[in-house]
Amino acid sequence: MITRALIQNSLQVAVENIKRRSLRGGAIVAAIVVGLVCTAAADTGTEVLQSFLRGLHSFQADFEQILLDENGVPIEEAKGTLVLARPGRFRWDYREPYAQLIVADGKHVWIYDTELAQVTVKKLDEAVGDTPTLLLTSNRSLEERFLVQGVGKRDGLEWVTLEPKSADVSFSTIRVGLERGELTRMELVDSFGQTTNLYFHNIVKNATVRPELFFFSPPAGVDVIGDRPAIP
Repeated sequence: MITRALIQNSLQVAVENIKRRSLRGGAIVAAIVVGLVCTAAADTGTEVLQSFLRGLHSFQADFEQILLDENGVPIEEAKGTLVLARPGRFRWDYREPYAQLIVADGKHVWIYDTELAQVTVKKLDEAVGDTPTLLLTSNRSLEERFLVQGVGKRDGLEWVTLEPKSADVSFSTIRVGLERGELTRMELVDSFGQTTNLYFHNIVKNATVRPELFFFSPPAGVDVIGDRPAIP
């Protein structure tokens, strides 16, 4: 699903390349994708999701990520922490089995691969495109970009399905699992038929978040690829 190579010109291409080889690239997809949802119970589907997002300021959690192949067989696993804050800021810190950091500061997305000593950077509005991050960064309605449907209970959770209306995306379906109004699961089905499962634990909503968590400065000696902002 993922490759380690981070290409020079486009984060979108980087996402597709990374997805083909290791879960580390899934970090990018997940990082962009997770801005999608911190939602409430799904009985009323779109209405509850919109209501929750209107009141959302920040979201913090530990996560587990499991990549399944097209036959549902686990391929790789990863763990880490995440912090989200509106508008347009997030920090995914992958710690197992590899270290990788994805930071969005409201204007740019920075992807730091420590093993490769390489950073890929892209403007946020270009990076998120029609991805679910739009649910975190935009006031536009869900219906403008997604087909949204509450699909009932499974595994003791209420599920909501979102399908992007645009064909130019790296995923075909997003399934969101909620327990008593809390986001606990996400399932991201990509164009290869593989599924990235995300499990969230130790969730904290709307707590004060330190602004410096969303600041990234490339370490000395690393390669920086992409739309690096000019230094004033």
